[in-house]
Amino acid sequence: MRLEEHWRMLNSLARFAQEVGIEEAGDLSELDVWQRWARLKASR
Repeated sequence: MRLEEHWRMLNSLARFAQEVGIEEAGDLSELDVWQRWARLKASR
């Protein structure tokens, strides 16, 4: 599976978790980094 496909799957899972109300536990700083990276990649 290509990296882009993995990102799509990960994003789908994250959206699903938000929609059903699953909350993050622990340190969210890593999540912030991933989200910033995704925004930068999408802006290309």
